[in-house]
Amino acid sequence: MGTPLRLVREHQNDDDARAVAVWTQDGTKLGYVPRIDNQPLTKVMDAGLALRAVVGSDGPDRPRPDIRVEVTLPLA
Repeated sequence: MGTPLRLVREHQNDDDARAVAVWTQDGTKLGYVPRIDNQPLTKVMDAGLALRAVVGSDGPDRPRPDIRVEVTLPLA
C-alpha cells in the first residue's frame, strides 16, 4: 500500500483515445485506468498537470476486485 505508480497518457491508443496506462516505478505495466474512470484524469494530464498515483488501500468500500489506484493532484 502506498507504493508509487506512474500514469502514462496514451494518445495514440487505438482502443481508447483517453487511455491512461498504469506502470510501476520499475517499468512493469499493470494495465489501464478503466475507461469509465479515465476522462477526468485525461483532462488534467492533457492540461499539462502532473498527477501522483499510488497503490491504494484495501477497504470495505472497494468497488472492484482489481488493483486500487489512488490519484491526487499535488498543489504547488
